[in-house]
This record gives sequence, C-alpha cells and structure tokens, in this order.
Amino acid sequence: MNFTRIPKNHVWTGEQIQELLDTQVKYKDWVFVVQEEKVAETIDLLGSGITIAGDIDIHIRAEWFAPDNVTGEVGKQTSRWWRVSKHSRKNEIIAAAFACIQRAEEHEMRECFKYLFKDQWTMPYNTHTDVDELAEASLHLDVRTDTRPEAPKNQRRD
Repeated sequence: MNFTRIPKNHVWTGEQIQELLDTQVKYKDWVFVVQEEKVAETIDLLGSGITIAGDIDIHIRAEWFAPDNVTGEVGKQTSRWWRVSKHSRKNEIIAAAFACIQRAEEHEMRECFKYLFKDQWTMPYNTHTDVDELAEASLHLDVRTDTRPEAPKNQRRD
C-alpha cells in the first residue's frame, strides 16, 4: 500500500495498519503486533431489508526480547494493548505507536529503578504494586518545610 497519500475517509484494516507499522515505524529491535477483532457480524434481520453492519476493533502492542526485571531471564516482553480506530488518520496511528513505546519504556524504567530499603533492593515506582498498599504508603507524607517568610504559602509551615 502507498502510505504517502491516504484519503481522509480511508477506513483501515488490521492488515493495513500492520503493514504501516512494519514498513514505516522503527524502534530498537521491537516489533508491533496488530490484532483485529470482529465485534459485530453483518446480518439481515429476517429478510426485513434492515441490515446491521459488522464492525471491528483494532489494537496494537509492542513486543521485544529482554531480561525480565525480576528474574533476569531473557524472554518476550509485551506492552499493553492500545485501541486504534479504523477511522484514524495515519498520524494518529503513528502517534498511538509512539505512545505505546513511550508507556512501555516508562514501565520498564519504573521496574529497573531500585532503592535499597532495609538491606533489600526494592522497586518503589513499580507499577505492579497493590493499590491498597500504595494508599497506605500515601498516608506517610515527607513534605519539606520552608521557614523563610518569603517562601510560597503552600511550602511554609507557620
């Protein structure tokens, strides 16, 4: 497919998005996977002349091989799935691919950032932490107190 001039009313298929990402986007040795899911079938309601059109959902994600941040074993890593509209403009699909990579890299960074706590290396910014544990931790604030009279009011403790 020629990706230079795509009509504004173009409706994408999963196959076309896969080709676009395979040929026009590159990030490290990562690959994009496109999933097309049928969400409705085209049916004729009992010969009534009324037709319900079929539809699809399209999702993309990134895959790459890297060491697991906990076990160290090399294996396939995957991002989460990102929904892409079949009515997207090309720049929206490319932007979704960028956001997918950006979020996956942030996820890896959060797992790789270690902090030594009570003689154990921990991952304080890990996204897999239980929300109730985060809520508990959020009750223990570490706020700087600025006693200068000229300090902004939200930083001053009078």
